[in-house]
Amino acid sequence: MILGDFEGVEEEARLGGPPLVKGKAIHQMAILRAARATNRYRRAGALAFELLRTALLTVAVVIAVRSVVEPFRVEGASMDPTLDSGQHVLINKVQYATVHTALAGRFAADPAAGRGATFLFGGPRRGEVVVFRVPGRADWVFIKRVVGLPGDTIRIVGGQVLVNNEPLDEPYVRHHDADDLPATTVPAGAYFLMGDNRPESSDSRVFGPVPAGNIIGRA
Repeated sequence: MILGDFEGVEEEARLGGPPLVKGKAIHQMAILRAARATNRYRRAGALAFELLRTALLTVAVVIAVRSVVEPFRVEGASMDPTLDSGQHVLINKVQYATVHTALAGRFAADPAAGRGATFLFGGPRRGEVVVFRVPGRADWVFIKRVVGLPGDTIRIVGGQVLVNNEPLDEPYVRHHDADDLPATTVPAGAYFLMGDNRPESSDSRVFGPVPAGNIIGRA
């Protein structure tokens, strides 16, 4: 018996009729109501499944995106005038992705100067702006510019940065200081980072070169 037949039987049960017919109609009407309830439960279950699937897909997309790029809010004036305090930038986390040296010969493009890792797409280059965790303070995340590469000797005389005894051209620096820094050789697997606003920046002049593993990505 199809659903339309049940509806006719239900009408017959309400209008009355022979006891046998009426009893049969009542029984069939109960079956009809159960079928309707089952259909409602199925529709509710399907809706709940779709909502759950959408939520899981959204979470997966967010995780995938955050593994590639991540928003970062600049705090302070250490990168002025390049970046303003409160400005939001995106961190490219893929550009400085590393692979263990056991796979480096097969997949990597540029050695990370030791420390058991190799950059897949080339490591930080001089002049690039990077976001990193401060050595010894993993909860501090700074944004600075790459000044010295692994193996470079950095010296500062009257505010002038010398890399391997050659003056570094820094057109991005508008706020200079007159500080000095004794010659410092950047160790393998580390980078010398400085803010563009030299008088207002706490950087590698204070906490030393930053290990490659502390660098989160390029801004």
